[in-house]
Amino acid sequence: MKIPITSEAFKIKEIKNLKKLRLITILFLALVNAGIIGFFLYMFYSVYRDKNVSESFFSYISPTIFYLEFVLILPLGGVSLLVNNRFNLFITELEDLDDDYFALYERFANYSFRAFAHIPLYLMSQKGLILIKNFKKIIIPAHLISEIRIKNVNLGRVGSRCYVSFFNGNQRIDKITYQSTHPPEVKFLKQNIDKLNINIRIQEYS
Repeated sequence: MKIPITSEAFKIKEIKNLKKLRLITILFLALVNAGIIGFFLYMFYSVYRDKNVSESFFSYISPTIFYLEFVLILPLGGVSLLVNNRFNLFITELEDLDDDYFALYERFANYSFRAFAHIPLYLMSQKGLILIKNFKKIIIPAHLISEIRIKNVNLGRVGSRCYVSFFNGNQRIDKITYQSTHPPEVKFLKQNIDKLNINIRIQEYS
């Protein structure tokens, strides 16, 4: 049965919220960087004032602060690039969805009980199944997926996991991992995978 055409308003709002979340995340990382630098500036100024150093404060702290900033920019800058790239990959694919598959995405968004827009681990598209990784996207054409194997694992105090593996015959194509058992996103995938290919088998293990 053909999926009804989705509301253009939802599409505009969803993409706007994703861009807003991307900006907030990057600004938060920038604030973390500024907060750490500000803390060390305050500490260095206290030492500088108590020691009555003859050279200027800038000359006194600049070598250490520049080195500290260099140390911070590697992890925080790397995470910022990762966040920006991941959002860009997903937004591009979201914009490219045809009406039927965007309607399916809208159903997915409502089904997953999310508090705000976020990047899911998979996206069903007219191109096939799209997995959004940190630095790349993997597009698996629907005809290449013959089986999906789902394994829910309870790790006790460590937590729980749900592993979803995609197979072409006996060859595993890729895998995604959820940090809980029986997540709603996986239930939605099981219920709607036939939109991609009615011949895909589902195997579930506990």
